[in-house]
Amino acid sequence: MVKARKRKSKRGTGRQRYKIEKYVREHHRKARKEAKKDPTWRSKVKKDPGIPNSFPYKDQLLAEIEERRKLKEEEKLHRRKEAQASRKEDKMELIDMEEGSMSALVSAARDRAAEIEGGENSDDNEMDEDGSEDEVLEDTEEIVVSSAIKKDNSRKTFDKEFQKVVSNADVILYVLDARDPEGTRSRETEKQIMMAEGGSKQVIFVLNKIDLVPGTVLKTWISHLSFSFPTIPVRAITSTGPNSYNHKSLTYQATSSALLRALKKYAQKKQLKRALTVGIIGLPNVGKSSVINSLVSRVGKGIVCQTGAEAGLTKSAKEIKLDSNLKLLDSPGIVFPGGTGKKNKIDEECRLVLQNAIPSHNLLDPVPAAKMVLDRMNEIPELFEKLQKAYDLPSLMGGTNATTDLLVHVARKRGRIGRGGVPDILSAAKVIINDWCAGRIVWWTLPPATDVQKDKKDTQIVSEWAAEFDLDGLLKNCADGPAVE
Repeated sequence: MVKARKRKSKRGTGRQRYKIEKYVREHHRKARKEAKKDPTWRSKVKKDPGIPNSFPYKDQLLAEIEERRKLKEEEKLHRRKEAQASRKEDKMELIDMEEGSMSALVSAARDRAAEIEGGENSDDNEMDEDGSEDEVLEDTEEIVVSSAIKKDNSRKTFDKEFQKVVSNADVILYVLDARDPEGTRSRETEKQIMMAEGGSKQVIFVLNKIDLVPGTVLKTWISHLSFSFPTIPVRAITSTGPNSYNHKSLTYQATSSALLRALKKYAQKKQLKRALTVGIIGLPNVGKSSVINSLVSRVGKGIVCQTGAEAGLTKSAKEIKLDSNLKLLDSPGIVFPGGTGKKNKIDEECRLVLQNAIPSHNLLDPVPAAKMVLDRMNEIPELFEKLQKAYDLPSLMGGTNATTDLLVHVARKRGRIGRGGVPDILSAAKVIINDWCAGRIVWWTLPPATDVQKDKKDTQIVSEWAAEFDLDGLLKNCADGPAVE
């Protein structure tokens, strides 16, 4: 019987296996060789080999590297805080929009209530059905009205605190921003102070933030304001920024000490049986609390008033006793009434935002405020050059397109780009406003032309007041004249 042949094995030979392994090795070798030539995945930054131990200044280099690392971390933290502040502003804008929609809802509700009242005599059943709706409308109106009353009472409270300071003070220190003294004063308020108690109140202009303006500008403003009231420059903070000006002898210690000496000398001349009361008034964020802290520091006391870049930190009048002959009254900053002329509401709101008197998130449209910034910088060629340097601006077009060109350039420069690569104009305007309010944009104003027909009687009164406080000698002791070193 014939046996079946054994089935052939599918097992490969050793020759075939070794041949395949050789081909695989060659393939991997060629792939690695090609990968070395491929630049798509390789980093262009070469690895730092480090500092050799034999290098003699290795410790100094390591210290510098560590310092740079710390600065980078601080800058990262600062950017994070700015981003948080920006998100907070966006949130506040959303709240303002919701409040606007609520007011629209209330107006619609009132119209609906009027319709219901008109038709209540026609059908008693409709009255019963609409009763619940009337209650809802009344509740909504009560909420909004109570909110308005609360806001009105808040303003009345601030006015009452201001009037309390004016009535109780013997001397009024009117704090002005040296960058825009005319914009931070109110002539109507000055008239009210002069009419109080038969004109017995003494008023002194305190020109604060003098380190933010050049010496020539400071000198012209002192001369201009001295026609109205005695004026003294004060530097109320010790810190210096990249845009600060160094005025010879008008330092923090010199100006605050000179002002304190003048007040004490005036108190001695009056020979009062009580302490001389000095009230400090001014717009929000002009530095009233900083002036008080600088005066208090001259008598060896610490900080007594909270300060900050945010307006409205002082909520009520506060009495600070310096010694047995002198005490200070800090007042909350309020927006004083302006002149009798009618002003555009939008322009007035933009002006107050640029003066840090009200928060910037109150603006529904920041573009007019950015346009106001550009207009102010265009008035002084030196300031416009500084603005060009700050934002690396090209030559801008004139006319109505200048503001748009500025906002488009800032949006591209700061990465404020929307969908489709369209520059976010509103976000760029907010950037400019925030830089202005934070002092990153250098700015100041120039005094208007002085009226040569100034009343000689008023000039004589101002000179007498300056003599009573010995302000002429005070300025001579502070400096030979405001100038930049």
